[in-house]
Amino acid sequence: VVAGRASDLAAAVGTGLAGGRVELQQDRFPYGRWRTALRGAHEADRTYYARVRPTRNTRYRLSAPGAATRPFLTVRAEPRLRLRSRALRPSVAIMRGTLTGPSDLRVAGRRLVLYVGRVAANRADRVAYGRLRRVGRGRFVATFRYRWPRTTGAGDGPLLCVPGLPRLGFGHRGRFERRCGARRIPMRLVAPEP
Repeated sequence: VVAGRASDLAAAVGTGLAGGRVELQQDRFPYGRWRTALRGAHEADRTYYARVRPTRNTRYRLSAPGAATRPFLTVRAEPRLRLRSRALRPSVAIMRGTLTGPSDLRVAGRRLVLYVGRVAANRADRVAYGRLRRVGRGRFVATFRYRWPRTTGAGDGPLLCVPGLPRLGFGHRGRFERRCGARRIPMRLVAPEP
């Protein structure tokens, strides 16, 4: 989900929690401290709905007095990324990326990295990158020129990342995110549906 944006949760309330009021607890990255986010009652069919606005990766669970600790669900939040690209000449363009997140987001000086994902080769090749600079609270911009590869295959396309975002509590920790910034990243890619 986009960090700070509303997201709806739905959960099936187990028999151990049914029949009374429950509370939704949250544990925000870096984890280790559960807090009450909402209190309320579940529906007649034991379904519980809630609207949350995670600003970092956050764990959620349902609890009730006297009930055992319940399993949790992790909602992964990512800063919003907006891109604008303008051609300068054939195969050369300039890209502007705007990264927006919570007010305590700190990514100035980090790179916004552009890759081409190569489906047939199962890898991502770095194309270019630009340094992010702060332009407001929780808002950062990177501008850079890039030359798109002349030869690409069916399904090949752009991928973008910021090194270190998972360590700040944003998004997934997949191979691509962990190795963001490397010249080449082996990874399994699937061509989009036609």
